[in-house]
Amino acid sequence: MSTAEQRLADALLDLATDGPTDRPFEVPSLLALLTAHATGLLADCAAGAVAPPHHGEGLHVAGSPPAVHQLELDAAGRGEGPGQDCRRSGTPVRPTPLDSPVAKQHWPHYAARARRLGHTHTAALPLRGEADRHGALVLLAPRPEPLCARALSLAESLARMAAVTLGHERAAHAERTRVDQLQHALTSRILIEQAKGVLAARRSVPVDEAFALIRRQARAEQRLLTEVAREVIEGHNALTTG
Repeated sequence: MSTAEQRLADALLDLATDGPTDRPFEVPSLLALLTAHATGLLADCAAGAVAPPHHGEGLHVAGSPPAVHQLELDAAGRGEGPGQDCRRSGTPVRPTPLDSPVAKQHWPHYAARARRLGHTHTAALPLRGEADRHGALVLLAPRPEPLCARALSLAESLARMAAVTLGHERAAHAERTRVDQLQHALTSRILIEQAKGVLAARRSVPVDEAFALIRRQARAEQRLLTEVAREVIEGHNALTTG
């Protein structure tokens, strides 16, 4: 395996595991890895990345070097730039000169600022999973000619791996949320059943009547059933002390 192939393999492995495995998954860290590997593999290219909210946070942005990070932050704030177009459409933005009429018309602030940083061309590739859009990888180059097919192919490999990792994490998060919801529902059910039994025994009434009393109080006081149930079990609710 050549040095270049080894570097690509290492980059893909890094993106697949989101770097060190001794810390929780974070979208910003994955995007930072993506842009760092893109700049490392694509010679003089700079890279930016953007991803939509993950767990209710705001838009995630990364860039390498730092000046490109600021460029992409500004682009996210304005909703302008190749990365924003690519993220919204889920389709690539073809290599485009930053001084072209297209760039000046569609990305006036972005194109001007990128040119001031010394870049002449840009392109963007979607971070796209099987069913979802996960963001975009932006490439910026200072060379006089457009980004070549090899550079775009390497960047696409990185973008695909990052998208796979994002997709897996989102699926895992959805499953964790579902399990937490089921656990909460089960805990609540057990609490209410215990309270029904306690109140039925305390007042010598049928279990159904005990539940009706708990529910009536919860509605009258605009409280959760579980709150009233917990008080009944602990013995400091008016239903059990009255």
